[in-house]
Amino acid sequence: MIQCPLCGYVIRPEQKTTACARCPLSSGCDLTCCANCGYQWPEASLLVTWWRRWQQRRQTRAQARRESLWGLSPMSEVPLECLPIGETATVESVRTSRHRYWRQLSTLGVAPGAAVSVRQRQPALVIRIGETDLALDAEAGREIFVQRA
Repeated sequence: MIQCPLCGYVIRPEQKTTACARCPLSSGCDLTCCANCGYQWPEASLLVTWWRRWQQRRQTRAQARRESLWGLSPMSEVPLECLPIGETATVESVRTSRHRYWRQLSTLGVAPGAAVSVRQRQPALVIRIGETDLALDAEAGREIFVQRA
């Protein structure tokens, strides 16, 4: 199954060839044509496919390395930087010597009991608390400890 990036229409493999039947280049064409809206786009190249798989493996290895570094079990208290992107956890504690920074975090909702999820890691650690996205420095990711669900 292929999904059109423009309209979201799901194209079955047998529809792909009939959608471009009007085109004189359809025999050697690598474009996919949506039967619903007529939008055409190239199929993913081998390079793009390889790069996506490489990125996924890299992220998986990085997560395993972080977990092995901290010796973590799935239900233990972990630093926020070890939380996988998209996973929701509960803030257990904030262990920092920066008192003013701790007060700012607690004002923004980063306090024990708050539900938090990591949105992105680079170029800054972006977390979501409730409906608020916060960008934090890398040190904060090591100072905020969460309980994985």
